Amino acid sequence: MTLAEVPVGFYAKVKALKNHPLANKLAAMGFAPNSNVKVVNEAPLGDPKIYLIKDKLIALRNSDASLIEVELLEEVLPLSLAQEGVYEVVGIDIPKAYGLKRRFSDLGINEGARILVDSHGNVTTLDGKHIRIGKGMASRVFVRRVQE
Repeated sequence: MTLAEVPVGFYAKVKALKNHPLANKLAAMGFAPNSNVKVVNEAPLGDPKIYLIKDKLIALRNSDASLIEVELLEEVLPLSLAQEGVYEVVGIDIPKAYGLKRRFSDLGINEGARILVDSHGNVTTLDGKHIRIGKGMASRVFVRRVQE
């Protein structure tokens, strides 16, 4: 996963920098391996994002942030970033005005529900319903991996 893919509000640990001419500049700014970084905010269209690293706020374009390989330090993550496994839904960030919480509820995706994510990112509820969710909507469903 790259730093550009980490949602606002989440922490990540820098694993490595890709081999690129900007790598040394990024390391000098603080994006060195084993550094912790928080995604603080993003522009209205999602690019650039603002990162907090070593008590400094730094704005990076997504193209530059994609040169930084990271791992999430959060236990809870958006469904859009979930790898293969069993997860528990811990929250759905959708305004009530859209009526989508009810739609998710009808599909079996409620807070506390357990879902299975396969290697292709497809979602199956534990009662057998196969659900196709777009990446935008999946980014509003927050899950926690459970040990099965």
